[in-house]
Amino acid sequence: MASGPPLVLSSERVVHVRSAMSIPVALTPQRRILAALLGVGALAVGAAMWLHAIWPLTQIGYDFRMYVAAAHDVASGGDLYAQLAALTHDARPGSAGVRASGYVYPPLLAVVLALPVRLGLSDQGVWLLWSLLGVSAILWMGYELNRGLRNRSGWLGTLAFAAATLLGAVATYDLALGQADLLVTALAVGACGLWLRRNPWAALPLGAAIAIKPTIGVILLVWLWKGDWRAVARGAIATTALLVAPFVIIGARGTQEYLTFLTQWNAFNANAEYINQSPYGMLLRLFTSNVYTQPLLDASWLVTPLRVAVILGAALWWMRVVPRRETPDRAVRLGECLLALPLTLIFSPLAEDIHYC
Repeated sequence: MASGPPLVLSSERVVHVRSAMSIPVALTPQRRILAALLGVGALAVGAAMWLHAIWPLTQIGYDFRMYVAAAHDVASGGDLYAQLAALTHDARPGSAGVRASGYVYPPLLAVVLALPVRLGLSDQGVWLLWSLLGVSAILWMGYELNRGLRNRSGWLGTLAFAAATLLGAVATYDLALGQADLLVTALAVGACGLWLRRNPWAALPLGAAIAIKPTIGVILLVWLWKGDWRAVARGAIATTALLVAPFVIIGARGTQEYLTFLTQWNAFNANAEYINQSPYGMLLRLFTSNVYTQPLLDASWLVTPLRVAVILGAALWWMRVVPRRETPDRAVRLGECLLALPLTLIFSPLAEDIHYC
């Protein structure tokens, strides 16, 4: 029996098939009950992981205590970066510059947290507000992942994705510390979701994320690579405003102290300490004499070329994988944005020290 010609689907038909697959299906009462149970289960899992990380509730995370101390400095009109200005150079082998201690971020986070402090809220109250902000940010990230990867906006998928973002041990660790990493990640993912829907407000959450941790600026490079000049311009304006305005608030002295610290920070110069999780830190531990580890080989001349090779290799790999033209599949488009986030750990000197990883 002769077989017919092979079935070939054009790109247009593939898109139509995907669209048809994404049409919501009416749920029977039994399936609705199952969906509700799954949603409640995802919510319970996420809540349990969150409470496990921050328990006891009266204990403020170690990193967030530094944020609150910085907020008190801003609220009282004190010198935000006095601690950084008082740091001395680390002269030990494997380190070149000042070893960071205290609040090392740009001032936006401290300025924002200073608002509830000015209103008389206790440190515990500010910690509670921070936790609520974190919950909202994680839920938004879950919503954008659900909408971008599944083309769904239902609460079940949102809760499932939100809970999934907390499964990693590093997420639990960040929650316990009160770190800004999860908030920054949620802002970046949310900005990517808004950008894919051509929403001009995507620049605002991305600008906020960059103003807290400048490494997230790699997302602007994604938009530039895709040829969306308007989005890049809006993002650059929002970032500049959210970076500059807080420096104006803290004054010229604080601005000078912070810029001086950045030029002397051993994370940007040479830091072989184990806390430096970047590829550059690993190269320093492998090929230079230091007090932290036994080097594999004393060949400091290898560090710079390998450092550059890692950066160029990662950038070229990403550009090879991600086309400049617009990808028709929505999930792939979101994936192209998310694929840029790991580059923040590789693009030295952006990824130096634990504070910028």
